[in-house]
Amino acid sequence: MQLYYLPIHESKISETDSMLLKYVSLDRQHRIEKYRFDIDKKLSLYAILLLKKCISTLLQVPPCEIQIHQEELQKPTLINSETIDFNYSHTRSAILLGISTYGKIGVDIEPISEHIPDDMHSFFHKCEIEYPEKADDRKKAFFEIWTKKEAYTKYLGLGLSADLASINTLSSSMEPHFKTWQQDSYICSVYADEICDCKVPLTIVTESDIQDFYLCL
Repeated sequence: MQLYYLPIHESKISETDSMLLKYVSLDRQHRIEKYRFDIDKKLSLYAILLLKKCISTLLQVPPCEIQIHQEELQKPTLINSETIDFNYSHTRSAILLGISTYGKIGVDIEPISEHIPDDMHSFFHKCEIEYPEKADDRKKAFFEIWTKKEAYTKYLGLGLSADLASINTLSSSMEPHFKTWQQDSYICSVYADEICDCKVPLTIVTESDIQDFYLCL
């Protein structure tokens, strides 16, 4: 399993960013252009560029040969290999990518927000509700559970359409498959068939890394 974290420090679309659009599919370009704000366009662009860069390196093929298939509201899949699964998540100004060569994977990244919903019963399992209430840092604990739920439902390919309150992310059967940590001001979670542990390395990628990779092709 490989994990990648890409913080976005410049929210505006630059001339270089515009040049990178040609390295994604026309469908993806159209989806990017539909976003209202530059930061959302940039997150969408760099998420797919990061994915193609990492898969290209893994398979030793040019990024232009990497083919991603995604139907509406479905988890994207890699056409080039049936043995590689991936998932990415982006929020505010950061991207998290997970790649697994052994089974399925789901990831989520969320900022530690000041706002926590009052009614957790509608989307937290009864065994999860006490976790943030008893924690020293209630906000951090809440987003640990929330990102775990998102990572798991994305692993299933269901997203938030799943019955969230029926999922107990603290159960002994699920816990070994989770990896959750704080990265800068974000909480990150991964759920994978491949057992997650602290030995899984996290690669920090920069915008310059992405730009240099593609513009040197």
